[in-house]
Order: sequence, then C-alpha cells, then structure tokens
Amino acid sequence: MSWMKKLIDTYDNNAHLMGIRENEKLPLLPLYYNLNKAQIEVIINTNGKFISASKVTSDTSETVIPATESSSSRSSGIAPHPLCDQLQYVCLGSGKYRYGAQYKVKYIEYMKGLKAWAESEYSHPKVKAIYNYCHNCDLLSDLISTAIINVDENGKLTEEKIEGTQYEKCLVRWVVYSDDETNPKTWEDKTLFDSYYNYNNSIQNPSEADICYVTGVKSSIATNHPKGIVRATYGAKLISTNDSANYTYRGRFSEWNQAAVIGLESSQKAHNALSWLVANQGQNMGGRTYVAWNPKGKKIPKAGGIFDDFDDVADMTTNTMPEYKEKLNDLLKGYRKELDAHDDVVIIALDAATTGRLSVAYYNELRSSDFIDRIQLWHETCCWFFKWFNKEGTMVENITSPITSSIIKCSFGNEENKILKVKDEIMKEQSQRIIHCIVDNQLIPTDIVRSLFHKASKPQAYDSKKNYSLLLSTACAVIRKYHNDRNGKEIWKMQLDISNTNRSYLFGRLLAVTEKIERSTYSRDESGREPNAIRLQSVFVQRPLNTWGTLEKALIPYYAKLNPGSRKFYKDIIGDIVGTLQADDISQLNKSLDDVYLLGYYLQRKELYQYKKTDENKEEE
Repeated sequence: MSWMKKLIDTYDNNAHLMGIRENEKLPLLPLYYNLNKAQIEVIINTNGKFISASKVTSDTSETVIPATESSSSRSSGIAPHPLCDQLQYVCLGSGKYRYGAQYKVKYIEYMKGLKAWAESEYSHPKVKAIYNYCHNCDLLSDLISTAIINVDENGKLTEEKIEGTQYEKCLVRWVVYSDDETNPKTWEDKTLFDSYYNYNNSIQNPSEADICYVTGVKSSIATNHPKGIVRATYGAKLISTNDSANYTYRGRFSEWNQAAVIGLESSQKAHNALSWLVANQGQNMGGRTYVAWNPKGKKIPKAGGIFDDFDDVADMTTNTMPEYKEKLNDLLKGYRKELDAHDDVVIIALDAATTGRLSVAYYNELRSSDFIDRIQLWHETCCWFFKWFNKEGTMVENITSPITSSIIKCSFGNEENKILKVKDEIMKEQSQRIIHCIVDNQLIPTDIVRSLFHKASKPQAYDSKKNYSLLLSTACAVIRKYHNDRNGKEIWKMQLDISNTNRSYLFGRLLAVTEKIERSTYSRDESGREPNAIRLQSVFVQRPLNTWGTLEKALIPYYAKLNPGSRKFYKDIIGDIVGTLQADDISQLNKSLDDVYLLGYYLQRKELYQYKKTDENKEEE
C-alpha cells in the first residue's frame, strides 16, 4: 500500500490546485468527481428557467462532474451521475418527443439522486436550479427548438451525432446564471465542489465503516474503485473488488473485504492524484506509462533519461566533456535548490494487461538527492557526440546522452521508410530495463550492448544517413558506459587515444582512416557513393586482418589522387597503427573484433575531419 500512501500525500499537498486547469492540462479532480467529455451545454438561471443551449466543441469538452462510486465505474446497468449526465438520464421528454420506456427508469433514478442533494442541508443554489428545471421543464423540447438536436417527422430522434456521439449518450453540462454570480459554470465552482463533498460524506452508512489498510483510520469503505487512470486504457482499473465469479479473491478469501479494505476517501485521493500525474507528467513507451514525481509537488527531472525535460538543451554547445559536465551540473542545480535532500521521489510504471485491468509494473521510492545524483551520473557516463539540426537549421555536433526510446529503437528496431521503428511490446519491456539502469544505477544489459554493436557494424542496412548516425552515436555511448561501469573506472574516454593498444580499437582506427582516404578523393557528384570501408565493414568485424588486406590493395588508386602531403599524412597514421598491431601475436589478429572497435572508428574519423576543417581554415586565411 506504499504507493497509495504516497499518492494520498501527493493529493493533500497539492489540494490548493484542485479544479485548476493550467495550459489545457487535466486538473487535479475534487474528491468524488470525474472528468468526462460533454457534448451539450445548457444555460439556465437560478429560478430554473431555460436561457439557451449550445453544442460543445471537442477542444473544450472536458468537464469536471460529480460522480458516485457506481457511476464513476459504470459500464452497464443504471447508475446516474449526481448532476451532469447523458441526455438519456437527464430528460424524459413530453408529448411526441417523449423518450422510450427504457429510459424512464434512468430518468427517475437521476431525479431521485438530484432531489436528495437539492433538499439536503448541504445543498447549493445551482443544484436547486438544475433540479427545478429538470422537474418542471422539458429539456428535450428546448434542445429541439434551439436546433441542438433534430427529430424526424414522427418526432423520433434522428441518427445524427454531436462530435461523434449519439444524441442519447451526449453528456449535458450546466451553466447557472444569477445576478451576483462570478463563475456560473458548474464544473469550475469550488463552492459546488465542497457542497457535493459534504453531501456525499453525509449519506455514507456508519455501520459499513472499517479500518482503512492505507491510512489506518476507520472510515467509509470503497466498494467500487475509479477507472480511467490512463486515458488510453480508460476502462482499466488498478483495484477491483466486485469480481465474485472469477479469480480476484476466490480461492483465498470468501469475501472481497477479507483481502483488502481501502477507505472511500483514500481511494478517491489516490486515484485522482495518479490520474492527474499521468495526464500531466506521464510518459508512454509502447503502452506502458511511466511517472516520476515529488509528493510535495516540486519539479524533478524525468526518470527516463529524456533530455527534452531540460530547457534549451537543443542549443547547448558542449564539445568537450568538462564543458558538458559543467552545463549538465548547472541544469540540475535548479532542481537541487528546489528539493530538500530528504524530499522523496516516487517512480511508478503502469501497464494495462487487459482492457479491464491496470497493473503496477514498476515501483520505486528514492531520496531526491539520490535520484538527481543517479540522473546526473547516467548523463555523465552514458554520453557521446550526437549530430542534429539546431533552430537555425544548422547541423551541430554536441556531447549529449541518448534518450531512452532511441536506445531501444537503435537496439531492437528496424528502418521502415527511413524511420526507425520498434514494436510496442519491445518498447514496453525494454524501456523499463533502461529506466531500471538509470534509477537503480544498474549495469546496462549485455544483450542491448551486443545488439547495438552488431547493428552499428552494418551501415548498409540503413538508407537514411541520419538514422545510422544516431545508431552509431548511441552504440558508442552505451558501449563506452558498459565497459567503464564493468571496470569501475573510466578506461574508455571521449577523445582519440593514440597510445591505446587494444586490438579492436586499433582496427577501428584503421577502418576510419581507410574510409577517409576514399572520401577525400570523391567529387561532389559522388557524395552518395559508399567507400569500400563501409561496404566491407560487417566482414571487417568478423575477419579484420584478411579484410584489411583487401582494403589496403583497394587504396592504391586513391593514394594516386591525393596530393603528396595528404598521402604521407594518411600513410603515417596507418603505419603507426599497423606497427602497433604487429607487436601483438599475429595469430590473434584475424579474430573477430570486440564492440570497442566502434569507439576507435568514431574517434579516429572525428579527428580526421577536424584536421580537414583546420586545413580549410588555413587555406581561407
């Protein structure tokens, strides 16, 4: 029950935001309230007289409405909402416009509940006005007269829809005007929120109270828990108590309340807080929703290693590791200042296993200081040079950390129409493994490292150079972190190490030099042509010595096209690398390469292109 207690604390700490919608996001719902989409808006006055009605557009349709335990989880049967409900509940019609007999019971039940609230000591002027209107007037006729809905020549409702919803299922919301009313909308009136909260508590049966397993306080018990925590899986519930025919509790307990007892208010607070967090902060990865938050409402970095959470990251200029670490530290300082060292951070992952069941797939609680330390450690250790277009449309190359979804797409995805795609099932499971590595400071799984290594060794499998560039940088970032973490220290750095004698690293450098020699001789018309080094890269990884012999012979005509200075420059580099390789056991040189060859390949290539830029600048001067 720890996760529920944290959610209750979150609700209590952020109660001042109740009902407030910011930037069109889901508000924190009042207790015993739901968020529904309305299709019809009816305006009346405090005397219960009709003023006007209008259709509600989809962009303004979300409406906060009071609900009962039964109505908030209804899927069939009769369970009216207390105030705003579908047309089939709130009006019966009269004369030839009367609804069929099947709707009579719904209308009677709706009016019974509305009357009880209107006549209680916790009533509200808006509730009384709505009851008087529904009791004395004919809403259906008013809607027809204002052309909100249409009927045929027999007075029957047509098959038309409002925003894709059939007439009888259109939800009606109320606006009640009075002379001194500052906010006539029922879904924004905090005095109405309080009215229903007090009324709902007053009608609870004291004899059905019990000890809540979450708070330890005796209170009214929830018999139905809300659904709709994750909007994409609206019908899925986290807690179910009424499944007496299947296996929710059968076989272990004879009654549902022997398994767990949760207070009604506790359930409402926990579910409302979680819905609010998911809608405003949740990240969906393959159908699994991740949320990280501070129960006091303080801002924290995202748990998924997603750099998009930081401001102006796309314009960060970080060409060296010291510069990158300094700017990363500056970005995280703001979070550290707002958070106390002992503030909690909670991370939860929700997954709808079926259309009716929502499960907690991952849960963790950390101190905020530990959480930010681990976020910072991940970004400092899992980073590489990445290329992208900035706001001005210029290609830039900066040090940054690969986002979680990119690691998964590069590891397990395939290119389709020049877009990297991965199945939702894979994204769902693998994203949790990456987030576990970040939040729990665990070693990156070897299968992810291996997959990136093999895919980055097959550049010709990718039509898009942008995709392969992302793949290569992601692979280098993950491979470097993996080996550094295994050794417990930074043995693989982000600058070219010409003193490194690792066989795979040296062969990676050779491959980069070979590629650069060929590309240096290409004309502009040959920009799309791939050099031999790229075409033979996958073979080179398996049999590096044999393939190097093939590549070396293929370099002869390209050497002839180079000027003497460039030719000597490249041959000197190759000579140094080959000389270092020959110092090792010759019988071992043709063994397949390890993944660290990619680090040598990338860094040597980067170094060579930096030489080219320096030479161009000198020529301009």
